[in-house]
This record gives sequence, C-alpha cells and structure tokens, in this order.
Amino acid sequence: MQHSIENPATDVDKLLAEHRALDARVNELERQAHLTADEEREMHRLKKMKLAKKDQILGLQGRGTA
Repeated sequence: MQHSIENPATDVDKLLAEHRALDARVNELERQAHLTADEEREMHRLKKMKLAKKDQILGLQGRGTA
C-alpha cells in the first residue's frame, strides 16, 4: 500500500492548489469590514489549514531535494 510516493511533484502541485484556494478564501474574509463569529472561526480554521498545507509542501520539497 503505497502512499503517493510515486510522484511527489504531483502531490506538491495538488497541495499548492489547495493552499491557494484556502488563501483566496482567507483574503475574501479579510476584505470584509466585519466578520460574524462563525466567519472568525472559519478564518482561524483556514489559517491553520494553510499552515498545515505549507508544512506538507515543504516536507515533500525537502524529500525531493535530499
């Protein structure tokens, strides 16, 4: 049972696309003058997800250059 080790470049591309989508939503929320409590929770969750994606990307990139 292999876990996406076959093509790390594809994995990085997928993670980058997901990171960009999260970033777009964060930017959308940041442009609003006021956020509801739900939107503030969403913003916090999205930022955590972005950081996790970035960590995954850096991990895959580091593996590719080692």
